[in-house]
Amino acid sequence: MSQKIKCSNGMLTDVASCSTLAMSHTAGYTTPGGDDRKMVAGHSAHIALEHWLQGSDTDAAISAFLADYENYSNQYVEAKNAYHHDNLVRILDYSLRAHALDQMPFEVITTEREIEATLVDEPDCPVILVDRADGLVCNKENGSLWAMEHKTTGAAVTDHTWVMQWRMHPQIMAHIYCWRAEGYDVKGVLMNAIQFNRIPAPTDTKCRTHKIETRLCWASHIHQNLFEVQPSEDAYQAWILEQTANAKKYKRLLLGRGSVPQEGLTNGHCGHCHLQEFCYKGRNAYELLVTRDAPSWITRSGLYKED
Repeated sequence: MSQKIKCSNGMLTDVASCSTLAMSHTAGYTTPGGDDRKMVAGHSAHIALEHWLQGSDTDAAISAFLADYENYSNQYVEAKNAYHHDNLVRILDYSLRAHALDQMPFEVITTEREIEATLVDEPDCPVILVDRADGLVCNKENGSLWAMEHKTTGAAVTDHTWVMQWRMHPQIMAHIYCWRAEGYDVKGVLMNAIQFNRIPAPTDTKCRTHKIETRLCWASHIHQNLFEVQPSEDAYQAWILEQTANAKKYKRLLLGRGSVPQEGLTNGHCGHCHLQEFCYKGRNAYELLVTRDAPSWITRSGLYKED
C-alpha cells in the first residue's frame, strides 16, 4: 500500500527557509511562551466571521466569539489592551452590522472548507497540499468565483504597504490552487481585513486624535477593508513551480533520503528562528536533546548519533 505525505502551505514555506526549521515544526518542536493574544483572538474572530458568512445575525456571531474568547481574555488580557474582549466585541459588532451580508457584492457558495490537492504526483509517495479557506463566494455582477480570506490584525488594514503584501503571498496562491483542483475556476482571493486596534472606550470622554467627545467619533476608529487579490497567471505558475520543488524536498527529508542541513543564513531567516541557539552553538544535538526535549528526528536524521 503506497503512502502519502500531507502538508500545509506554511510547512512548505518553512522548507523553503530551512530544512532544520521544517523538520522541527514537523515534530511539533517550537519555543514555548510568547504573546499569543493575537492568534487566539484571530481564531475566535474567525468563528464570528464564519457565522456572518453563513447568514447568522450579528448577535449570534458575537455570542459565538465570546463563547470562544471571553474566558481567555479575562485571564490573560488587560482591560485597556486592544485585544480585550470588550474592545473587540465593539469592533466586530460594528463591522458586521455595517456590512450586512445581503448588501455585499457577492453570494456565498460555501464556508470553511478543507481541501486537499496533489502537488507531487509520484506513485510511490505523492505529496498532498492541505489548505483551508474561509469560504468561496461568487461575484453578483459577473459571476466570477473568489476564495474568501478573513484577516484580523493590529496593522492598518487600509495602508497601501499592508495591502500590497498579499499580492504575491503564498497563502493566496495556495487558495487558488486548491479551489481550482476542486473544479472551481477561482479568479483570486477576496480579502476581508479588520483592524484590531484600541478604539475609544465608553468611559473615555475626549478623543485624543480628533479632540472631540468620543461618542461622536468612536466608530471612525474602526477600520475594515474588503479588497480583491488576483495574481497574474505567470506569478501563479511560478508559485506552482517553486512549491512543487519544496514539496519534493520535504518528501526527501521525511523519507530520510539525505541529511537535515542548516539553511537560512542567506535569506535572513536565522535572525528570528527559534532554533537559532541550536545552530549558533554548532548544532550540538546532544545538548538540545538533554536540555530542551528535542524531537526524535534529530537522532533519525544523523544530526546526533550515540557512540
